[in-house]
Amino acid sequence: ATASPPPAPPPRAAAGSGGCPFCGHPHAPTLPRDARCSACDSPLTPLPARPRRGEAAGRRHDERFARDAVVELRLPAERLPRRARLRDLSFTGLQLWVETPLAVGRVLRVTTPQFDALVSVVGCRKQGVGHSVHGRLLTLSLAPAAKGVYVDAQA
Repeated sequence: ATASPPPAPPPRAAAGSGGCPFCGHPHAPTLPRDARCSACDSPLTPLPARPRRGEAAGRRHDERFARDAVVELRLPAERLPRRARLRDLSFTGLQLWVETPLAVGRVLRVTTPQFDALVSVVGCRKQGVGHSVHGRLLTLSLAPAAKGVYVDAQA
């Protein structure tokens, strides 16, 4: 029998509500570019507005870029980070492979050498000995020295 993930805790603060989506610490409603939470250091910069183009719940219509990288994953109630594997990345979301299931609605912090992001879990399913987690990007901070190209093209 497969254990289901524990229910997500109630959201502490929604993005743009004056509180950090990760820890709930209050912040000013208007933030400077590249703002970070003064309590947990999570990025608070929301993603640029993009047309939704009829996205179904939990489905990304932006191009996905395949990745295979180990990332650091943090949960609000845990002091130590977990390791996860980044499988793909798009302008609005990502897919991770993790060992234990994560509840839909849970907010995670994903850190790589290239970016730091807050992610809301939109789906989690058993895959082999682990779980495939799909997340929607809430906030994003790109590392200034990140190598590679980030492109945002609108038709």
